[in-house]
Amino acid sequence: MEQMERLLKDVHYKPPTLSSFSGERLPCAGEVSFEVWVRKVERHLQRDTSEHLLYNQIMKSMKGPALTLFLLMSGDLNLSETRISMRSSFGSAEKGISLLQTLFLSTQSEDENVAFFSRGL
Repeated sequence: MEQMERLLKDVHYKPPTLSSFSGERLPCAGEVSFEVWVRKVERHLQRDTSEHLLYNQIMKSMKGPALTLFLLMSGDLNLSETRISMRSSFGSAEKGISLLQTLFLSTQSEDENVAFFSRGL
């Protein structure tokens, strides 16, 4: 019953619109920075937007390295976890001593994929 209500809600719901994001250091014309893009995604998540609709809009808004990374991660993680992982790749960089501290304290968990662990480093 709950799934049917969700489907009916999706049918009458206008999909969220997201600006283009490529993951490049300097956004091209018509693109936004990661921080702007992720705030819009978070806003839609807070509004209880269907994860399926939001996933489709994210796919349409991404290109380049961001799309490649998203496709690699989205098979193993839900949308919220993928967003967190993308923040570690495209978000603000840490500086100096805190970055070294994070590096030296990093350990791979038993169930963590080597590729995900190394990407985090």
